[in-house]
Amino acid sequence: ARSGHQVEVLQDSPLVVAVRGFLNESDCQGLMGMLGKDELTRAHVGGSGSTGTSDARETLTKNMFINWGEDNLLSSTSARVFDIASELFGTEIPYEGQEPINFLHYLRGFEYRPHTDGGAEFLGKRVATSLVYCEAASLGGATVFPSPSVQLRFVPRPGDMLFFRYEPSP
Repeated sequence: ARSGHQVEVLQDSPLVVAVRGFLNESDCQGLMGMLGKDELTRAHVGGSGSTGTSDARETLTKNMFINWGEDNLLSSTSARVFDIASELFGTEIPYEGQEPINFLHYLRGFEYRPHTDGGAEFLGKRVATSLVYCEAASLGGATVFPSPSVQLRFVPRPGDMLFFRYEPSP
């Protein structure tokens, strides 16, 4: 990758890519320090003009809004994520106008059950997701992509990044 990171393609279609060691421990600690874990709330889902909690999303969360005018760890890390995503898409993804960083924290026993984050069939909708893991569970903690033919399981280590693209339904 142009970013200097080693990119491992885990699946071609839809595209799933791992970047091991994307962040170092110091950067992860710095980002978590910016967060304020006491401000975490139960994750919500949106749709149809309303939001609410979902049994599929057992996690705590906080949106971290990026001020692109500031040069800090959050903006520089986000820029690195978007640069890798742009490279994988083969087109520039502008920094401005993206969703805020959604910080997730799982308590023991919490999980995201199978769900869909977005779809590429509508202009202006989410077309991919990038996850950066600053902590990783010693047991469990895998991100799973179920499919009729083969199930892909990504077991993260602290500092890893996972990128996955959505494909429109046929």
